[in-house]
Amino acid sequence: MNRRCVDVGMSLRAPEDKKTTKARVNWLLRQIKTEAIEDLYVRLLWPGTSEPTQFLVSDLRENIEICIAEKKHLTTHGFHVFKSKRIGARFTQQVNFIADLEKHVPEFYHTIGSNLDAWKRSPPKMMSEKIAADDVSPEAIFDEAEGFEP
Repeated sequence: MNRRCVDVGMSLRAPEDKKTTKARVNWLLRQIKTEAIEDLYVRLLWPGTSEPTQFLVSDLRENIEICIAEKKHLTTHGFHVFKSKRIGARFTQQVNFIADLEKHVPEFYHTIGSNLDAWKRSPPKMMSEKIAADDVSPEAIFDEAEGFEP
């Protein structure tokens, strides 16, 4: 409210199959297909009490290294992608404020939000060596499950 801006965005979990922050940010940037990225930001969410960091998408596309400059020892666990539109004096006028909301929310969803896919864990792979009936007997499954850690 103090900034007189309308922020419209979506939050996503970072892909857990990617090990580095750079790989996770690249995964997100590949989903942002539009070229209209002025005022488009990505807020990186870090584990623990570490404060989120925020970057313009255009800056990240130019130099992905900026996302890890300060927090090389951490890996991001989520993103908040949002567009921030400054509406200034129109913010105080109820009719204009509603009109701006009705314009910016669908615009964000159409150009950015509808292209963002939530990360999903890939299904487990079938083991090709389990081809005989004895390989999938209750005893064999029990033996294999003893060493399993989630």
